[in-house]
Amino acid sequence: MTIFLAILAAATPSPDEARFATCVALTESDAEAAIRDADAWRIAGGGVPARQCLGLAYAAQKRWPAARLAFEQAAREAERNRDARSAQLWVQAGNAAMAGGDHVAARMALEAALSSGLL
Repeated sequence: MTIFLAILAAATPSPDEARFATCVALTESDAEAAIRDADAWRIAGGGVPARQCLGLAYAAQKRWPAARLAFEQAAREAERNRDARSAQLWVQAGNAAMAGGDHVAARMALEAALSSGLL
């Protein structure tokens, strides 16, 4: 029975994972609602996943500078928390910067991702 409960616990997403999945899905159907949700979540202490979802919602609207900023903030917070997602967040920041035509910011973000050693 203990093994079964351990497997079930491992397969059940955490509340943050479930909320992130819901937020990401919302970016595809109603990006403006996803921005409101992610921002409220961020203010309530949602941390890295809330900021990442905010970046994805801005990207869905092609609001590249806002997306870049949200991804950069998520990457910095992830670095402070020694969270391995930081490199991928820097990549997302770099992609948003590139899409927005800010090649200097794109290079800096992508260099941060590469220098992290986490890719």
